[in-house]
Amino acid sequence: THSHISSEWRDEAESWNRSAVQMKAVLAVQQPGGQQGALLLWGTAMDWLPRFSKHKDAVWDFRVLLVREGLTSDLTELHSTPWSSVRALDPTDRRALDFLRAWRRPGPSGTALELDLDTLLSQKYSGEVELRVQVLSFQFQEAPPSQNPAQPVLDGSTPRAGLLAALSGDITYTGCGRCAAELDTDRNGIYTPCYACLPLTALRRFYRPGVLTVSGRGSPHLTVRVPPVPLQKILQAPPDRLQRSAGSDPALSPPPAPGSQVRHVQVAAEKLQALLALPRKWVVITVRSHFLCDQNSVPLSQDFTLLDLQVPTQ
Repeated sequence: THSHISSEWRDEAESWNRSAVQMKAVLAVQQPGGQQGALLLWGTAMDWLPRFSKHKDAVWDFRVLLVREGLTSDLTELHSTPWSSVRALDPTDRRALDFLRAWRRPGPSGTALELDLDTLLSQKYSGEVELRVQVLSFQFQEAPPSQNPAQPVLDGSTPRAGLLAALSGDITYTGCGRCAAELDTDRNGIYTPCYACLPLTALRRFYRPGVLTVSGRGSPHLTVRVPPVPLQKILQAPPDRLQRSAGSDPALSPPPAPGSQVRHVQVAAEKLQALLALPRKWVVITVRSHFLCDQNSVPLSQDFTLLDLQVPTQ
């Protein structure tokens, strides 16, 4: 945005934004350098919302926004105007690369806000939150696009054989070794690079994301997306060696007995069964929540992503 705006332009933009017939949506945004703000989309600018939902990992270039001090918070407010425009930066654009490198650096620990599930939903808080919940079910997400049957929903009634069957299906993929984005192959079977993470070209095997269904004490059910890295921490099994013996893996807790023929997939099934077992246990999860609300604070969309889960011990 420009640092100087003529008074005539500002008066016209503010008058347009005050119109009673204008619909608006409020988004949380982050600028290069980590500065956060609220982006208010007015009128026809709300047509941008489907693009934001479709390309959630994109870096966006906004032009001609009205900048104001926040009236109800310390966040800077960015307002769309009749002259505003937006476009997604090309993944190879230097501005996008620099922004993604800074954004993906892990932040300081211990910053999650402790809330109960009812408060999170009623206050529509966006940010890192620590919740005490019970896990009701888990389901792997399908590979897009997929012609396979939907992945089964796993819960406390699922037998060990059902867990093993699910863990032996199409639940892993090859992705970028830095950001875990799934990579396609060209006509020669060579994986395309992750442009956002160049010059790094390392590949790794990951679990496909999953979905946890959780509930609080008397709260409605909540679905939480589980990215590949936290999922591997839960299952305690390397996705590239699921069918291999886990007998010599020092990372397992407790470690298998010497000479054990236990495979990693069996270890993963045991961890998943412990998480879903009846009677249900209370676990502490850290999630990143994001609410997109209209001008009446009615959620247009809500998203919850798992950052950490303290698995109950047997």
